[in-house]
Amino acid sequence: MVQWCSMVQWFNGSMVQWCSMVFNGSMVFNGSMVFNGSGVATNRDDWVYDFDIKNLTEKSKFFMDEYNSEVERWIKFKKDTNYIDIKAENNPVVDNFLHTRNNIKWSSRIKRDKLRKLKKGEFDSSKIRKSLYRPYTRKLIYLDYIPIDVVAQQKEIFLTSKTDNQMICFASNQQTDIVILSSNTVVDLNVCVRGGSCFPLYRYDKAGNRIDNITDWGLKQFTENYNYDKIKKEDIFYYVYAVLHNPKYHEKYELNLKREFPSMPFYNNFYTWVNWGKELMNLHINFDTVKPYNLKITENENLQKEPVSKLKIDKINKHIILDENTTIKSIPKEVFEYKLGNRSAIEWILNQYKEKNYTKNTLAKYPDKQILNTYKFADYKEQIIDLIKRVSTVSIKTMEIINQMKSKQTK
Repeated sequence: MVQWCSMVQWFNGSMVQWCSMVFNGSMVFNGSMVFNGSGVATNRDDWVYDFDIKNLTEKSKFFMDEYNSEVERWIKFKKDTNYIDIKAENNPVVDNFLHTRNNIKWSSRIKRDKLRKLKKGEFDSSKIRKSLYRPYTRKLIYLDYIPIDVVAQQKEIFLTSKTDNQMICFASNQQTDIVILSSNTVVDLNVCVRGGSCFPLYRYDKAGNRIDNITDWGLKQFTENYNYDKIKKEDIFYYVYAVLHNPKYHEKYELNLKREFPSMPFYNNFYTWVNWGKELMNLHINFDTVKPYNLKITENENLQKEPVSKLKIDKINKHIILDENTTIKSIPKEVFEYKLGNRSAIEWILNQYKEKNYTKNTLAKYPDKQILNTYKFADYKEQIIDLIKRVSTVSIKTMEIINQMKSKQTK
């Protein structure tokens, strides 16, 4: 029988039991509360995310100016009407008041925690950071208190834009297949799927002190099991990332993984799994700098001056149709075999670079859409082709490692 160690237990001290294979006992993570995080929950992605720093700067400034103006207007409204705000979380008076302008997206949190408490903010360009918005899709984020509903634990994982850290993002539930990814920047709440969790290698306190997020207790389980005291916490981190990619692990414990945090088996050949995990994480974090795969790009004979974007996959012929002019042909099957949930990495990318075509009724109902609807596929076409080539390399190399796992004896 393979011995097991609860992932959450040795990451942050919370006990999870899978039948009798999990170690029993209790311990806490460095004497503190449980620590694993979720991604940033903005509730207004279109306002705080963008591919382009100029666009993000302009709309962030607009948002902050409009928000501050509404705070001032709310103050004046209360004074002119002698209105005294109620303590209830939701207030129809506030909703009706904001509806008269409605130039930015409001949410219950920004109304309750910020507007009604008369909190203001100023645009600060230093708060623009790189982020992983969706699998293999980077965007810039304006990570500030006012426009973001919930920063969650991301600021403990990445204290500043220069913080050195890595984290494993994992999601599996009744609605989706397993999604595993890694990042060295802040991530969105839905980088995998809603309900995903992030397990960092380190966390940081407010003073900037780095704290191991893998406990001494967890390290001891591995050094004792493998009878080798040179194992490091970072080795365990990479080991976990490899095991989470193991198809046999997914198949055998599919139902468990949909209900609870993963538990870790002690496989034979520990450092084989460590090296696989390290290689996978390097590929997945540095996906936009790996060597591009040499894909065949073809242009149609009758080129359109303003081709309509398509961004769809012909799965039968293994083609990607970018627009009316351009098709990427003869893509290796492994590119589509590497999946995160029910989508391949390439499908995630294509989905994120599609244009949003709002109807006239939508634009009339939501004035902010007119401000935000600036993205055009044509502006990013060459960048997307380059990204597809690089993520094709990532996909092929990932599947090479996963196929090696399939033939590996784990007991």
